[in-house]
Amino acid sequence: MKSEGHLKKTIQQAIYAIDNELRSKKLPVSGAMSTEQLEQFRFALTKMLHSLDSDSTTEPVLSNGGLGRVIIDSWPLNSSLGEIILEAEQLYLEFSSSLRRRK
Repeated sequence: MKSEGHLKKTIQQAIYAIDNELRSKKLPVSGAMSTEQLEQFRFALTKMLHSLDSDSTTEPVLSNGGLGRVIIDSWPLNSSLGEIILEAEQLYLEFSSSLRRRK
């Protein structure tokens, strides 16, 4: 398992990548890879990051498969932004799962 520091860095990179995407392109208002969806993803990632700082990773931040399910179902397969977000979410879920098992 990766360290908490690596996890935080990965989540921060995903947030940064979303911010760049929001600034650099004309995005649709709603739907896949829209401004609205990216802002929701950014919010979820920020919540993950805060849960690490407040030691509340045992409380689920995501539900029903979270960001990954949306990305897999509706984003282009070759989306580098999708890959970054998926990695951050997966690492978070693995980390929080390992903490719950310890308690």
